[in-house]
Amino acid sequence: AVKDSIVRRLEQAKQWGADCVILDIESYGGYVHSSLETGDELYDFGRTIHTIAYVERKAISGAAMMALTCREIVMNEVALLGDSQVIFQTAEGPQIAPEKFQTTVAAKFRSYAKGNGYPPEVAEAMVRAEMEVVRYRRPLDRDDPSQGYEWVYVRADEGGSPPTEWDIQEWGWIDKTLVVPKGQLGTFTAEEAQDFGLCSRVQPSLDALISTLSDADTEVVNLDWTWSEKTSRWLIGIRFL
Repeated sequence: AVKDSIVRRLEQAKQWGADCVILDIESYGGYVHSSLETGDELYDFGRTIHTIAYVERKAISGAAMMALTCREIVMNEVALLGDSQVIFQTAEGPQIAPEKFQTTVAAKFRSYAKGNGYPPEVAEAMVRAEMEVVRYRRPLDRDDPSQGYEWVYVRADEGGSPPTEWDIQEWGWIDKTLVVPKGQLGTFTAEEAQDFGLCSRVQPSLDALISTLSDADTEVVNLDWTWSEKTSRWLIGIRFL
């Protein structure tokens, strides 16, 4: 039902000739299967029409996945993004889901991140607490540092392939920074998300974001939930503009 609701509104936006669709996300997430189904629809839509996720306070768990499906993530300065390990509710309380489920969700996080230009290692660390992610600054031309640098994100725990000392010296990697420590799920403030290549910019409100994208002749349409959709939605607070 959630996927159908979102597809309906995406189709409306396409028929109206929208140049951009904004997802206003405010959620602790929801069911895994709904996240996966909906995420693919949003990601595919973003190949033809620019999509922006606006996070005013929180995009946690499945909501973080929805944000990553968008071509751009914009956050309020107090917002949080991440903490997406798959959890099952049992009679004994919440339990970490088996590896089978973690693997599937982690693969989606990597795929969405790579397709939208976010660091895949940083995105996957939202799902996997065993990951340690570090960042290096690498010169675009190792023989001429004046040409500038790029950031390189590396999985540094035993499950990854951290660079050797020879690699670091040979290619001139410098300024090693710990992005996500092992044993913690990647959860980022707006400032951190911007620093680590997830958030493109910080805006104080949805209206402020819209004002940067539109002019006097721009038509802004709110594609809200129908009554029946409100009764069954899993991702509380998501709406389309």
